[in-house]
Amino acid sequence: VLSAFCVYTLTMALNGTTEALLYAISTSPRDLSVLTLVHFIAGVLSYSLLAPWWVQLYGTVGLVAANTVCMILRSVYAMFVSTRYFQTASVTSVSPHPIVLLAFFTTFVATRWSRQHFFFQHGEKEINWWVGAMKHVSVGIACLVGTVSVIVLLERNYIRALRSMIRRPTKQD
Repeated sequence: VLSAFCVYTLTMALNGTTEALLYAISTSPRDLSVLTLVHFIAGVLSYSLLAPWWVQLYGTVGLVAANTVCMILRSVYAMFVSTRYFQTASVTSVSPHPIVLLAFFTTFVATRWSRQHFFFQHGEKEINWWVGAMKHVSVGIACLVGTVSVIVLLERNYIRALRSMIRRPTKQD
């Protein structure tokens, strides 16, 4: 359930950011009216259709997944309007490099496997639990180092843009 909430938190952050941008750049009341319609359609789809079905199949994880779908649908519209506003930028130009996305996916798979293989296999004796937990944490640290390395190597333009946004204090005499 916690891993599902991690994905849900990511989609909530994406939705909050994209909708805040939409409100900031919107010059037409029509965009905001359509956003309200998108909220309604995403809500009906997620909470009336998907949630009952997925809760029956997957329990709590199904409810979290239905909420995640709702957030993604809302974000897609906001990204569409934002892309139209910036016309020079396409969705692919503001998306992470595909290898960065692959690194995140690989991290997800590796930590899920590690949790099942190391963490949950050592439950009978307390000392074994600690050994499994340390192995699992080690896999997580290795994944963090690998993912950050891939980001640093492939997202140089993004890192440069972030650095240019940070104001350097000026020396005042």
